Amino acid sequence: MATVETVVHQATGAEFEVHEHGANIMSFKPVVHADGETEDDREVLFVSRESKTLPIRGGIPIMFPIVPPFGDKQEMPEGGFLQHNHWTMNSDFRYDSKSDAATQYSLNFDDVASARGHGLWAAAEPGAVSFKADCIYNIKVRGAELTAALTITNPSTSRANTFPFQLLFHNYFRVANDAAHDPDECYVKGLEGYIRQDKVADDGLMEEQGAEPVVLDKERETHYIFDPKGHMEKNLGVIIGIGDGRSVQLKANAKIDDTELPVSCVVWNPHREKARKMPDFGSAEWQEMIGVQPGIVERHMLQPQQKLVFEYTIKLLSEDGSEVGFERDEAPKE
Repeated sequence: MATVETVVHQATGAEFEVHEHGANIMSFKPVVHADGETEDDREVLFVSRESKTLPIRGGIPIMFPIVPPFGDKQEMPEGGFLQHNHWTMNSDFRYDSKSDAATQYSLNFDDVASARGHGLWAAAEPGAVSFKADCIYNIKVRGAELTAALTITNPSTSRANTFPFQLLFHNYFRVANDAAHDPDECYVKGLEGYIRQDKVADDGLMEEQGAEPVVLDKERETHYIFDPKGHMEKNLGVIIGIGDGRSVQLKANAKIDDTELPVSCVVWNPHREKARKMPDFGSAEWQEMIGVQPGIVERHMLQPQQKLVFEYTIKLLSEDGSEVGFERDEAPKE
């Protein structure tokens, strides 16, 4: 039976929950302190009340090695195998210290029982060309901030087993007061200059995002992908409005060994029509969430013995939109 682990940073009161199926971070409750008092401790992530089966609809599912609709759906079940398998919680790496609290999950490819598909990721005869990936997921929290780092290793020693991949952290952010389609309350800032594609229109058009915030379409599903142009900073940094006048900062970076990779961003909301067709999503819940999802949408190759490291940080900002937090050697005031 799948279990849920709760990790609490006692020094600040911040906490998160991880479901071992898919290592899905299904809850994050940051704590913002002001003048020694707790200013805010809201739930930042959204999980559908209709999500009764696995994988979980909400939280932070991990899609790898394919990302729909950008990857080949015929290779394996939608979203790949990371979100369809049970991960192992490594208790030796769990701690709660003055600076932060953390846990670690791992998935060895030999333990992948589901969703391998029928291609080169499927079980193969010894010596045959096949793909494998071993994963370690480190997650830590302190105050207003959650940081997670996923390391994916190609354990093979044969160049024939170099594999292509995509990766996406399918974040669902909770929006207060059903305000997901209020542009003053729910938005994404920081994507100016990125190349935008509208996957709902599916017209192949690519346009440069202007300085205005990205907001959800009030009439239909929103599904945008934003790719950084070649000369831009490869790391992602955006501000997301989550209603009630509050916002979170999302930062992400990725590299293979010492080579940085460009991080894309997907913005998604199903709207009314698609929500009604989703059995694990409430028909009105589209008003309560926004998906702002960092990842590697352009296909890259991971060669034998190479490591892909993707790290992201989610931080609840103070009421005036500024960053808050404690130095690592400080504890909050009593």
